[in-house]
Amino acid sequence: MDQNISHPSTIMLRRSDAPTIKQYVLNANKQWEEVDFPISIPDEKPAYQDALDHYLKGNPFSHNLNESEFKVNTIEEYYVKDKDEYILLSDLMRSGQYSRRQKRKILKRNFNEWIKSYNKEKYESVKVAESTFTMIGKISFPRFGFIKQILFVMMFVVMISIVYHENNFVIRLFRPKVGNIVHNSLNSFLANYQWAQIAINISLYAIIVGILVLKFIDTVQNEYRKNYYRTQKMLKNAKNILNRDFRRKSQRARRYYLAKVLNKPDKYPPLRMDQVGESRMTLQRFNNVSKQVVVSGAKIKRWNWLFVSLRFILIWTSLLGGIGLLVLTIYQIIKDFLS
Repeated sequence: MDQNISHPSTIMLRRSDAPTIKQYVLNANKQWEEVDFPISIPDEKPAYQDALDHYLKGNPFSHNLNESEFKVNTIEEYYVKDKDEYILLSDLMRSGQYSRRQKRKILKRNFNEWIKSYNKEKYESVKVAESTFTMIGKISFPRFGFIKQILFVMMFVVMISIVYHENNFVIRLFRPKVGNIVHNSLNSFLANYQWAQIAINISLYAIIVGILVLKFIDTVQNEYRKNYYRTQKMLKNAKNILNRDFRRKSQRARRYYLAKVLNKPDKYPPLRMDQVGESRMTLQRFNNVSKQVVVSGAKIKRWNWLFVSLRFILIWTSLLGGIGLLVLTIYQIIKDFLS
């Protein structure tokens, strides 16, 4: 007998359509005594009772202690199936209509069906989760790498220097004679090419916007990447928890009730639902995590084309525009220097 099972003084064991309900109470001799309590049964069951009866014909191992809409205290409130009829587990254990051999046969069949059903549901949930990661896949993103960032910063500094060439800072970069040549060349360049000033300003703002937008895109994509790997690891751990908890609880419950048939049932209090049902990790929570991955992955894939397009346009517009203007500027400076 399991030493960890509590012995409450009163345990409700039966829900039925009979006009009485059986309750087991510890008497003065520390023995379980069966007592009948009268109850009033309406002519028609309320909808909740019908739903509860249907629920109790299901799988006790799938019972969610925290999220189920039905409050179930022990596994013996569930029904077991004998051919085409359902009987409460508590009634089966204490019924004189069944021999011990028949009880063990019914228990084995029902426990095997419960275990098989839960394993099938768990397998389908895990398969869906794994298929989800295969379908979403590792979305590859072109990175705004370090070299590109350096090029953007350099282009930004050059554009700023051209725009503010009137400032003595530009002249101080060179020797006085060379600095004056650079200063005059820039004035001449901007005077001869009136569109150059507009192009330089556009390039300058394009570089600023490009840096901000590309960093934002990188942040979004990196966050998705981190969440992808974090969720993948979490689902793997959740799968191990589900397997370990279910194996422990199902084997314990099966052994407990098969042993209970061979002994006096009153010496074996019913297993509480926290010893049978889901607690730490549930299939519902497992499925919800998979759905979240699908939703986030679908959003990223839906907008990925826009991210790629923006990245391409901003990078090449900024760099080519800036490089083009820089080449023209250098050409003008060299031309003036040699003349």
